[in-house]
Amino acid sequence: MFRTAIRDVVAQMRKDYFQLQVNQRFYVNAIAMLIVFLLSSVVLGAQNATGVLYIFLVFWIAAICYDMIASYKTIYETVPGKGFLVLLFTLCTNFAIVLSSQLVNYIVGVDPSKFPHTITLLSILSIPFFIVAGIGILYFVLLLVTPFLLMFHTLPDEKSKEVLFPGYSTRPSIPYQKTTLAVQIVSFAFFFGVVLFFSQKVAHSYETFLTDFARSFMYDWEMYPKAPCVIEQGSRAAFLGDEKILVGVKSSTGIAFNIRECRGGGN
Repeated sequence: MFRTAIRDVVAQMRKDYFQLQVNQRFYVNAIAMLIVFLLSSVVLGAQNATGVLYIFLVFWIAAICYDMIASYKTIYETVPGKGFLVLLFTLCTNFAIVLSSQLVNYIVGVDPSKFPHTITLLSILSIPFFIVAGIGILYFVLLLVTPFLLMFHTLPDEKSKEVLFPGYSTRPSIPYQKTTLAVQIVSFAFFFGVVLFFSQKVAHSYETFLTDFARSFMYDWEMYPKAPCVIEQGSRAAFLGDEKILVGVKSSTGIAFNIRECRGGGN
């Protein structure tokens, strides 16, 4: 009798589980792994349960990524959404080019258009800054929207929701819709907060990396070992026009750039 009851419970849980949406299954798996991790930490110690923690993180991040992709797909499927995404990508691309040009000008002090390949690569490497900025905006929007969502779901009359929000359906489109929404809000808020916290920790190091990368790439790939005039052995030059060149000199302390006149007599 007891075994039959257990079998029936397991069968019902299995049925309910496979009726869930994909993202809901990820969240259920993540919550289950979190519970297992907490219990294992008590019994075995936190260090011995780190494997379970990693499994929890995999399921949890997979759920968040799935929700993000689903949101992007929902926006992209509408004409206004396509227009918004095109405008957003255009603005981000232009800002990336502008910021990269400013960095190149800061390093060498000349027209950054002389180094188009460096600007292109720096624009690509600046993508993390835009991702963090986007997450910061979403985090702020989430803080503003959450109280309204909670108020909306606490309205006792479903008809009033249809009046306040035309197009709203009283029938949930997915099982456990309110519970899923609460889990999603908590997950996104915590995930965005963690990303913003660690981005502030590594921002200065990443800016230093971009500066060092720009110096090295310009020196190695966009400057030349020979010029119409004599330059130091091991240095490289970029041609600026008006008989002027930009000379890069590599030493143990780094790469230094300076502008000089160049009038014939090359090496």
